[in-house]
Amino acid sequence: MFYGLKVSRKFDSIAINPHIHHMLAILICMALNLLIFIL
Repeated sequence: MFYGLKVSRKFDSIAINPHIHHMLAILICMALNLLIFIL
């Protein structure tokens, strides 16, 4: 029961905005690295 609540809370924390912004930041950094590598 407690484990299920813990997992659902973890998924809720994954679904919130900061995680999405973190993923976008990683994608932007990867894009910049590719541009630097190409140039």
